[in-house]
Amino acid sequence: MTDPTTPADPAPSVDRAALRDRLRRAICEASGFTWLPDELMEPDEYGEHADAVLAVLPAVDQAAEEAARCRMAWHSARRRAAVLSAEITRRAPLLGEYAKAAAEARQRADRAAVLREAADFAGNDDTCGCGGCGSCVSNAIASGLRRVADETQPEADEGLSGPCDCGEGAVHYMATSCPAERRRRADETATVSAGETVATAPPAAVADALADDLRYVLDYRGPEHAHERPGFWDTSGRPCMHCARLAIARMNLADHDAELRSLADETAATETAALSPAECTMLTYALDQAQERIWSEDGFTDEDQAAVDSLRRLTVEQPAAGAQQDGAQHPGGPRPHTERRDAFARMIYERWNPGLSWDDAHPDDLICYGADADVAMAAADAVSAGRSFAAPTDADIYREVANRLDELGTIPSKTWAPPAADQVREWAERPDGPAAGPGGAGA
Repeated sequence: MTDPTTPADPAPSVDRAALRDRLRRAICEASGFTWLPDELMEPDEYGEHADAVLAVLPAVDQAAEEAARCRMAWHSARRRAAVLSAEITRRAPLLGEYAKAAAEARQRADRAAVLREAADFAGNDDTCGCGGCGSCVSNAIASGLRRVADETQPEADEGLSGPCDCGEGAVHYMATSCPAERRRRADETATVSAGETVATAPPAAVADALADDLRYVLDYRGPEHAHERPGFWDTSGRPCMHCARLAIARMNLADHDAELRSLADETAATETAALSPAECTMLTYALDQAQERIWSEDGFTDEDQAAVDSLRRLTVEQPAAGAQQDGAQHPGGPRPHTERRDAFARMIYERWNPGLSWDDAHPDDLICYGADADVAMAAADAVSAGRSFAAPTDADIYREVANRLDELGTIPSKTWAPPAADQVREWAERPDGPAAGPGGAGA
């Protein structure tokens, strides 16, 4: 008999009750039976076994359990917010283009209405058959106004029809925003001589389409949807626009990268191995900053030091005897442009991913960090191009490097760039010259 003075056992929590049901099911299936809760011989069949297991389990820490649930909910909300933020950022320019097209269509419709009103005022469609009276002249004017109005009137769905159905899964509202349409127009205008292939720079339309592809890949960093059939939903069988768009974007970028690598291999004999003085200055500064940041974070390994030393050697190599300083052969033989790009990308990737090797990078990382390398190379090339028109001083080079760092600072993840730009600009403006900056007498 139960002692009435003994307090009753507290009711199990919802989670513990659910755990008890899962234990009952596991025991049932382990015994070789199918779990059919509505067809059990007893309402609480296998319950005694589940209670025996629960008895030896540690008590549930309700506070810790609630904290874990809150953390999971917070992480889920944060991931969802990141996806929504990326989606809003991606769609904002497209919606702006749609609004602009709609405004232009409304302006053209208003102008057509004004022209028709002027035509009604100038004359009518009745002719007197005289061949030249004032009434006939006014009719001719009215006819011309109506013709111009018809030409001005926008199509019923021009700029106002909604998302483009091009099959790429992208949300865009105009033909000028459609990557597939831009490629089609570029193919129509491409001129290739019969029997030979002419290697030319990509048209502006193709460049814009590639920029859209790269933006889509960079905005989405998560895994692809787990479909039973690639590119389709599991249940409804409808095409998955996101996976289709992502696959096409990656394919286009891979094709374009293959073309660039092919061109780089063809022109490898004309490329030089050593960096220009401007590139040496920029790379030295970048290595100093990277090494200081790694030291401050207490994560500098022997592999990091070897990578930094390898890149730093590029800044001290001198041209071979008899070789010209600008555009001539440098020590080490010809080096393709892709190797320079790979060196920059490797340094950035291995700096931000300690313990990982660039050789084992994910294909998405090859695109993302390759884009960072392109920015660094473009900055270095711009500085080098400036040296061919004039003979800038070291201060000019430091200012140019600071400007490029300011451009990098516009990227949210490059928070280190603005203070670095201020420091480089301060070195350039010192009365005793940049020599007092990094590596100089005043360092």
